[in-house]
Amino acid sequence: MTITFMTVSLFLLFYFLPVGLAARNSKQSPPLLPVERANYTLQGLLEYYWMTDPVYKQIQFFFACGQIGGGGSPYVWNKCSCYSTKSCIDCYRWWDAVALESIATFGVYTDSKDYSTIPEVVFRHSPYNSKWDATSTYYCTFVDDFAWYGIAYLRIYEWLKAPVWLERTTLLFEWLWKYGWDQTCGGFWWNLCDTQHYKDSITIVEMMHLTSKLAYLFPKNDTYLLKAEKVWNWFFSFDDGYGLMSDKYLVSTGAIPEKCCNSSSKDPLTKCYNSKISGTSYNQGLLMSSAAYLYRRTGNKTYLLVGMRALEAILSNYTTDEGILIDEPRSYQTYNNEQCWGGISDPGGDYYSFQGIFMLHLSYFIDLLRENGSLPDDTLERVKSFVSKTSDAAWTRSAVWAPFTEEDVCNTNPKKLTSKYPKFHWWWGMNNTEQIIPPSPRIFFHKMELRCYTLVNNSQLWQGEVIDEGTCMVKCLYNKTCAKYLFQTYEDKVQGLNCWLWTYNRTDHICNKSDSDFTAGFKRPVGASCAGHCNNSTPINTSNGGVCYCDSQCPKHLDCCLDYADLCLPQDTVPSCKGQCSQNVSQPIRGGGYCWCMDGCLGYTDNNSDGSCCPDYHKNCLNITMPTCLDARSQGSAFNLFIAHLKLSKIN
Repeated sequence: MTITFMTVSLFLLFYFLPVGLAARNSKQSPPLLPVERANYTLQGLLEYYWMTDPVYKQIQFFFACGQIGGGGSPYVWNKCSCYSTKSCIDCYRWWDAVALESIATFGVYTDSKDYSTIPEVVFRHSPYNSKWDATSTYYCTFVDDFAWYGIAYLRIYEWLKAPVWLERTTLLFEWLWKYGWDQTCGGFWWNLCDTQHYKDSITIVEMMHLTSKLAYLFPKNDTYLLKAEKVWNWFFSFDDGYGLMSDKYLVSTGAIPEKCCNSSSKDPLTKCYNSKISGTSYNQGLLMSSAAYLYRRTGNKTYLLVGMRALEAILSNYTTDEGILIDEPRSYQTYNNEQCWGGISDPGGDYYSFQGIFMLHLSYFIDLLRENGSLPDDTLERVKSFVSKTSDAAWTRSAVWAPFTEEDVCNTNPKKLTSKYPKFHWWWGMNNTEQIIPPSPRIFFHKMELRCYTLVNNSQLWQGEVIDEGTCMVKCLYNKTCAKYLFQTYEDKVQGLNCWLWTYNRTDHICNKSDSDFTAGFKRPVGASCAGHCNNSTPINTSNGGVCYCDSQCPKHLDCCLDYADLCLPQDTVPSCKGQCSQNVSQPIRGGGYCWCMDGCLGYTDNNSDGSCCPDYHKNCLNITMPTCLDARSQGSAFNLFIAHLKLSKIN
């Protein structure tokens, strides 16, 4: 029997009122079915977060915490404006696309056309289409954001069967290949601004998904398959076929260093390497769904094996002791008076979209493989148990029911005392494991407000005056004996000089003085390992011509090999600011890099941080408690989870 929105609404109206009481007393009340959970969460998404801009009343978008076109207070609507009748650059963000994909998928799974007008409302004003001028230097173009819209438009086409959505998908697909694909070295850029040229895994697996799905849906068009294989082959062109996978077969954060060239490059300073840092769960989900589409399109069991191994990696490494999906690592931003916004960017809610996206793509993966009998029964039962337990945890532990508390500072709507729809926290689990901040994928570790000075001049390579920090960095980059550079940002401390370069001789200089007029950069030690060298002060040669160390002194000199924290420190060691506040002491973090507990440390944003604060910096050093923020991203994430639960509950 087909379940429609009207059927669900009537059932809920007569059977589950009052829903708030039922949820708060879930031990005494019958649990809601997955379709009911999904429907209630969707209603909450639309009621609380489908906002109308106060200036241009006709414009609606999915509002997220402190972010109407960038950082800002949740109470100030000062950044949403339309620059033309067709584009509202500051209103829409990537999670609007994810919400569209979710609504379309819910419509597919429930065979309903309810809410079919929402995609057109978003498309009418969103700048994420093929007409966007990617050559503009005024706005940094985030390629990954455009890819989310391509994925959403294609899902809407599957839902509504309207040719216009396929046309919009293919036009954006061509735009993404024209501007996003590195025509010389391969791989997709994360951002088109020159200072943010990275090949992060998320953009690559997004495009892998979009191309493989087009290849599956349109098998007569070999162009899609050729491009899907091109992305797949580049992704796996690293480390003897393991590609951008970590040792645990989780998709890594991406390729390093920035602006890297493919693995055939002979220059170690430009060659692409795998960061080896396990990325967040949505990377894994997109890889799995891509593998399923390619397997169904080609019959090549290599794709099936990759997808199954990626699934096993999640079940083995990304679940709690209770068997539910772990919460993603948090972003630590500078909060003001417990308001839900960050001084640098948003307060970190993006992370809590990732786990929901993973669940949505997990449902695609299972759906595709189950259709042709490629998924073993025991694997299906493991996945169903995993998703069901996660769904139960999110519904019973993470739902917030009206009337809402003052903690929900990100909700600008008046309190709705009669509302029956839940909101959802960013987290799903009861207890959050201490999270570790991934390091930078850049060639240099970069730390603001850090000053280096010489003990003797034996190791100084060069000093002089340059135009800007970028020039100072390049001088160090192309000198293989250069280990670090120092740049004076304001020339009031040292006259006539602003750039210093040093060699790898760690005994002649030190960098441990806090000074707001300086920044320091440390060349990443690529291609070296601490295996067999822990607590040994012997220098280890790196592939980029330098050395690194694996002794207890390396954090002080900022010359640790990248796997020092992984191999030489206890596995339960988490960087902490307890007793370290305002001290200029670097702490090694897993995957390579350092975090700090002093003024000038930066909150973590995505995986491109530099000079990150240690995870508990705000709590221990600033006495700031993270507020309970709820927004469209967390609501949409829960919606995706319940959609996955709905789909899997229908599979026998």
